[in-house]
Amino acid sequence: MIFFAQGRTAFYHGLLKLQIKKENKILIPNYVCKSLLTPIIKLNINYSFYNIKDDFTFNLSEIKCKALAKDYLLVIHYFGQPQNINLILNFCKKNKIKLIEDNAHGYSGKFRGKLLGTFGTIGFSSPRKFLNTDSGGVLFYKKKIISSKLNKYYSSKFYILKKILKKIPFYLYFKNRFYNQSNFYFKRMTKLEDSLINYSADINSNNLIRNTNWNLIGDIRRKRWKKVVKILKKKNCTPVWRSPVMDTCPWLVPFYTKDMFCRDQIIKWGVDNSIKIITWPNLPRFNLKEDTENCQLRWEKLFCIELDSSIDNFF
Repeated sequence: MIFFAQGRTAFYHGLLKLQIKKENKILIPNYVCKSLLTPIIKLNINYSFYNIKDDFTFNLSEIKCKALAKDYLLVIHYFGQPQNINLILNFCKKNKIKLIEDNAHGYSGKFRGKLLGTFGTIGFSSPRKFLNTDSGGVLFYKKKIISSKLNKYYSSKFYILKKILKKIPFYLYFKNRFYNQSNFYFKRMTKLEDSLINYSADINSNNLIRNTNWNLIGDIRRKRWKKVVKILKKKNCTPVWRSPVMDTCPWLVPFYTKDMFCRDQIIKWGVDNSIKIITWPNLPRFNLKEDTENCQLRWEKLFCIELDSSIDNFF
């Protein structure tokens, strides 16, 4: 099995498989990482946004007003927690709409015994987020893992530099507070994404992803989630979900604070205690034309804790 360089790389090749016509579009939730739009824009596919609520669920009545037959509905399993799968599937079947699943935050997670990402026509995920590897993305097409004819990828110098910078507390504070919003970062990432669009994961990442016990990873992360919630509630932070859904494999656990000042104080506390806390997505102005006031206000109050081993050393 050969994995893609990144989740967005897998998404790009999934879109190629769909062969979306000019008269059709993809409906996308408006609270989204900029990276998701890159393959869509690159392929010149029409898209429009739909709103999500503060609990990251969607309003189906709004989607009904925007979706037409033969359109595509993209749903995000935010932070690895599944959307209402049955409701989505019934809606798509009834209205002749094809489903795309973004499960970048929850690789190997399941819903009622079935892998997230395998309910739609295509689904993609990003196991590299869990293992901190340089590369690793997965594409499901019609419920099967597939790969395309890909070039071999080798670990980048940029990745090595990031590993060095992660050891510097000052760097961590600004990275975690703003989650890489600088123009330099986005120019660099855009260049990197373009260069990796036809590449596989590097051989070491590929082997690690294949040989990892993902059931164990999911179990450990769900237990960490519960520990984190207990501590952060004492700091007047409200979890979006009190506990993870059974059989999921969450990347992050999201919380709300009172305002941006409180959020930044929590991020500083995380840096002081070597706990990885970030804002999400990586740009509050994810799309200036489509952004809403609600998205901006949500971003200012939201922070996420990575469920990696740093938690074991503190909680």
